[in-house]
Amino acid sequence: MTNSESRRNLQTATPIERFLHWVFLRDSDLGVWVYQKQGITLLLVVVLLSAILSISIGIFNVVYGEFRISGEVADSFRALYAADEGIERTLYRDRQDNAICTVIQGVDCFVAVDVPVRSGGQYSVRVSKEGGVTAVVVAGQNREGANAARIVKRGFQVRY
Repeated sequence: MTNSESRRNLQTATPIERFLHWVFLRDSDLGVWVYQKQGITLLLVVVLLSAILSISIGIFNVVYGEFRISGEVADSFRALYAADEGIERTLYRDRQDNAICTVIQGVDCFVAVDVPVRSGGQYSVRVSKEGGVTAVVVAGQNREGANAARIVKRGFQVRY
């Protein structure tokens, strides 16, 4: 078999036959496959590097997820502190100053939205007074950045 015949056969070969021809070289005189040392070394290097890359990507995903969770815990505390500050301010204004829902009573007689607090968060509050029962609902939130996609909210509800 000449070189041109070998090339023609290789062009019409299946991908597996091409791979085997790359790893092994068929000796045309003897009709047997002869082992090629250069190709198998490259193949082993590629397989090992792809395995190491896969493991590295897996470890990176775990570590990145843990960092995100730790950031969310800090945001959660800020939102909780904002809600706590909102409930304390509202209860003080209602019970000590008697300054909430004095004119109109009913569902949502007092509403304050996005009140900023010192910790960097903000809170929203709704007060309802019906039949001698006062309900205060406060939701504190923390947002990282001006247009952050991730907003953490925590809230309290008090009835007395």
